[in-house]
Order: sequence, then structure tokens, then C-alpha cells
Amino acid sequence: MEIEYKSTKLEKECNDLKASTKSYGKNCAKLLLENINFLIAADSLKDIENLRFPHLHWLKVSRQSQCAIYLEHPKRLLIEPLETKSKDFKNINKIKILEIIDYH
Repeated sequence: MEIEYKSTKLEKECNDLKASTKSYGKNCAKLLLENINFLIAADSLKDIENLRFPHLHWLKVSRQSQCAIYLEHPKRLLIEPLETKSKDFKNINKIKILEIIDYH
């Protein structure tokens, strides 16, 4: 899958264990890098949709064009599909990673 990042800082945190550990802690950093590897290896979001973890799901209300992936509770990895308005995961093979946040 093709992945873009909202910022260079976020890209570093998503691809460097030391940087992500500093920002989010050891457990969250491990889960973050694991999920990034899932996304890189996938042809589309359909490949990870049915995995128990990372629990990929669409968001609602003001974030309805975004998806989230579980990290360490309560943090989530927010992603947004690029080049498609479809909510069918099999059609989404290019994403932008927006942020790591607790949106609850």
C-alpha cells in the first residue's frame, strides 16, 4: 500500500522505534510500528479489515472520511483514504496517516 504522512515528524515517529517510544511510550510505539508494517505489506485496506487486531474501523460525525486503528488504549492511529471516496476497503490502496490521538 502507498502511504503518505501529514508531517515529517509523524513519518519519523511511525518508522523509528526510538522516536515513537519517546513520543508515545514503549507499548504504544511497538503497536504503532507493527500496524505500520501491516499497512505497508497490504495491497489494500481489505487485507487488514478482518484481522482482530488492528481493528480497522470508520469514524463518524466530523471524522466520517477517516479510519482509525487501535493502538494502546486510548490512542488511535488516524488514517484517511486518498484518491477515492469509496468506503469499501478493497478499493483503498493509498492512504495518508494523519495523527496519533485519543479522540474520545
